[in-house]
Parts: sequence; C-alpha cells; structure tokens
Amino acid sequence: MIMILLESFVPRSELDPNKYQPFLKKYGFKSKILESPTFGGLSARSEFEILCGIPEVEPLGDITFNYLGGKKTDFCLPSLLSDIGYKNISIIGTAPHFHNNKKAYKSLGFDRSISRDDLDKNDFDGTHPSDLTLYNRALAEILNNKNDKLFLYMFTAAGHSPYRLNLSKRPKLSDNRYLDRITYSERELEDFL
Repeated sequence: MIMILLESFVPRSELDPNKYQPFLKKYGFKSKILESPTFGGLSARSEFEILCGIPEVEPLGDITFNYLGGKKTDFCLPSLLSDIGYKNISIIGTAPHFHNNKKAYKSLGFDRSISRDDLDKNDFDGTHPSDLTLYNRALAEILNNKNDKLFLYMFTAAGHSPYRLNLSKRPKLSDNRYLDRITYSERELEDFL
C-alpha cells in the first residue's frame, strides 16, 4: 500500500482544464481534489490529518507532531496497519528535525523513517530532494520488502516554493516556475506508478 502526499501540488488540469487533461486519467485513475487544512509552512497539520483521520485542533498547526514523544498511538493508520502485520516506512523530503518527525512518525506507527538526509544527494530541486529521488528510494524499499505487507508513505517537498529545479535534469519549460514544477511532478509520479 502506497500513500503519496505532494507538497504544494495542484494538477495542471485544475489550473487550465481546457489545455490539460487529468494526468492519470489514461490509466483509469479518477481524481478528487481535496482541500488542504493549511498552507504556509504547516505541512505537518495536513500529514497528521491524513495519517490519523482526525483534525489537528491546535491553531498553530503542527503542535501535535511537535509533542508526539515516540509512544505509539493506537488510532493512526500506520498503527492500525501495524496491528495487522504491515511494515510501515515513511520517506520524506525534509530534514529529520522538521516537525519532530523522527519521534512523531514513530508515534504514528512507522517502523522506519527515511528523511532528506538519508536520500541520494545527486538530484535535489533547490534544497529538497526531487520527487524522482523519493520514488527511486521507494522502489528500492518495495523491492527490499517484497515479501512483507508494506505501507509506504511518501511526503515530497520538491514542490515547496520557490519551486527551484535541478536544471541539468529538469530543464526550464516555461516562464512559470510553478507550472514547470508541477509538470515535472506529474511526469515523475506517472513514471513511478
């Protein structure tokens, strides 16, 4: 089972439906647009709500992640999956100290957390690993755990502003940095799937 959270991602088909088709439609995927409960540096709030199914109630946004001390919760998706034999791995494009993620992910039920510092350093978009870097690591984890029931959670950070690209691997496509960023995010996700 794979869950992918793309930071700051809006499909091109939502930005300009007359010009772009939903990028996974040709594979039979249907899409739903979900409204994020936050923006502007509070990504942990979205992560908590998606992984635990309950709202983050603190107005500062990521207070729950910051106070999770490593003790396993019994209501978040990774914990519930662990109870039925899943191995849970998170791969995130941020540093290990962001939002207390080493302890927070352990509290949510992840067996192992892989952060920006554990990823291949050869393909970063600005300060964050490219989506492709996360997908390559995910593929390696899938192959290394092919005999296990696996829940693989990925939180990409390449879509974070100011939307920088590794121009040697992702050449400029337009004068719109955000459009270029999501174009490459779509392509790399499509290739991964």
